[in-house]
Amino acid sequence: MIDALAAAPLDRRTMLAGSAALTATALSPFAGWAA
Repeated sequence: MIDALAAAPLDRRTMLAGSAALTATALSPFAGWAA
């Protein structure tokens, strides 16, 4: 139970970081094309 509660913020942080990285990867070709 304690492990699950301790891991929850880490999982959320990992998901947010992954989402940000995925967004940056998806947008980078458009940014390069626009530049």
